[in-house]
Amino acid sequence: MLPKKLKFLASIKLAVFVLLSLGVISAVGTFYESLYNASYAKLVVYQSFWMVAIQVLLAVNLAAVMVDRLPWKIRHLPFLLAHIGIILVLIGSVFTYFFGIDGVMLFPLGGKNRFVQVTQKEFSVYSSFDGNKFTTLSNEDVNFFKNDPKKQKIFFDVSADQKVEVLDYYIFAESKSQVLSSENKEDGPAVRFFIEGSRAKETGWLVANKIFKEVEQTMGLAKVKLSMKAPAGDYKAENEIYFYPGSGEEKINYMLFNKLGQKKGSLAIGEVIDTGWMDFKLRVLSYKPHAYRGTYFDKLDFPHAMSTEAVKIKFMEKEYWLGLNQPLKVFLKDRVYVLNYGQKRVDIGFNMKLKNFKVGRYQGSMQAASYESLVDVGDKEVLISMNEPYKRNGLTFYQSSFQEDEMGNPTHSILSVNKDPGRWIKYLGCLLICLGAAFLFYFKRRGGKWKFVK
Repeated sequence: MLPKKLKFLASIKLAVFVLLSLGVISAVGTFYESLYNASYAKLVVYQSFWMVAIQVLLAVNLAAVMVDRLPWKIRHLPFLLAHIGIILVLIGSVFTYFFGIDGVMLFPLGGKNRFVQVTQKEFSVYSSFDGNKFTTLSNEDVNFFKNDPKKQKIFFDVSADQKVEVLDYYIFAESKSQVLSSENKEDGPAVRFFIEGSRAKETGWLVANKIFKEVEQTMGLAKVKLSMKAPAGDYKAENEIYFYPGSGEEKINYMLFNKLGQKKGSLAIGEVIDTGWMDFKLRVLSYKPHAYRGTYFDKLDFPHAMSTEAVKIKFMEKEYWLGLNQPLKVFLKDRVYVLNYGQKRVDIGFNMKLKNFKVGRYQGSMQAASYESLVDVGDKEVLISMNEPYKRNGLTFYQSSFQEDEMGNPTHSILSVNKDPGRWIKYLGCLLICLGAAFLFYFKRRGGKWKFVK
């Protein structure tokens, strides 16, 4: 039996408090899930300190009740089985939380994959000298929701003298794009133009860089082009205006081609020229000799279909925004850096290749009734369907969903991947709970006085 000071741990009052608390927290979690989404409810409620503390208190209460009943007798059997079963379920859940895998794998038709994308986030930095072979400089698991960068400084080492600093984090954000001036002479030019005529109006940004040295926008039979430098040789075209940087920073040079021939010159911001393409006139709205296309994010109070997570970082004295699973490339004179805030990828240890994918549809409609993937797993081909998962190395692969194009043709197969090392502990716990209930009814039928109470 427990000492008097510890009697409260085995009391019915504590049990009632724990059960009521679990009910209240679960209700709050359901409310948050409907108001925001399941991921947010998981972070705020189901994985919160209070939820963990209540579950620990539940296990302590159950264990204390069993100790308080010492010495045990046969009439305690249903009670012991049920209490041990609940504790085993909690222990199994702990194993699943720390060692389990729950994610997805995406396969294009004919494509390979060996990585499961899980909900855990990671921050990675890679570098390359030729744009092909990348070296991992930093790769760390992160949780910016719990470790708010506005409350504590967060850095990631890139080299001995370079670091990435995380400045801000939005759990719900909406992506926006803008063209920003750059002090890096390696960055290319950018021009914003406006074309207006009696039949149409059009505006747009053109941004050139080291990768896309020449960019263009097509408007019917006419083109607007921007290049890092003047065209080489005897350049010829039809219905085209070709922009390229000049010697100054106030004006941009151009070559205009129309049915009358060719015209050269330079334009300052606000200047208008007659293109000679019917009655269309072109105006330069903005010109930046060195610029880059930057992305920023607006903070949202509630998520929507296009919202995402985003972090603001500082790297090499410049600030950038990173959306979830949206890598950023930073080009230098001799190398390129890739920075990524995304979902962690777990190597499953073997390659899987999607050989074929079939969709069965309800008669007379495009609604999917069934779908299945034929997958090559190296030593054999397996069929994974909605009701027939594939198991290997402790992993279970379920046919979860698929993606299709505008014509309704499938383009990608999506498998849900699960690894639950605590499953058998939880199954054993559930079995003991059922046995406890069965023994309780058996003893009652025999006319005993044993009751399933504390």
